[in-house]
Amino acid sequence: MRIDFGKHKDEIVEFVMLEDPSYIKWVLDQKNASGKLGELQSEIMRLMDIFDRKPILSRCTGHNCNRNATRAAVSRFNPVPSWWCDQCSPAQDSNEDKPKIVCTYRDALNYAARHTGRWESDYQNLIQALARAKGLRSRIDKDEAQEFFCPFPPENRFPDRLMIRWEDLIF
Repeated sequence: MRIDFGKHKDEIVEFVMLEDPSYIKWVLDQKNASGKLGELQSEIMRLMDIFDRKPILSRCTGHNCNRNATRAAVSRFNPVPSWWCDQCSPAQDSNEDKPKIVCTYRDALNYAARHTGRWESDYQNLIQALARAKGLRSRIDKDEAQEFFCPFPPENRFPDRLMIRWEDLIF
């Protein structure tokens, strides 16, 4: 979906979600949205669901742990995440305040809003770090953003139940 109004007119939503998450937070904060803004909110919610369902591919940073991470931990005033599995505790590695757990796109938006001074770069850095841990390549362009938010992996864009197989055709 292309945004057809405002600051990001003619941009695709997937790209804006990765490049300008502070704008996404602003859109989501608009109460009783209708029309184009309401449609944009619905699309953002759909894409957030896809984002959140993607597993974190990074390894846990716990001491002598080799499991896959399931969450990120960020410290107050430092939006650079460390990656943790469910068995390890981010508090074991922290000399600062108790780390905040970030698992979802909305968690990242809320963390940036509450703890980092609300700089656009803080939103962007945290969302992009989480997206990279979920498989986003380092260079973000519009095609990469669309591929990242595709609900099916690129090698299997269409689930088997939707594929037409030769043997299923009736002549």
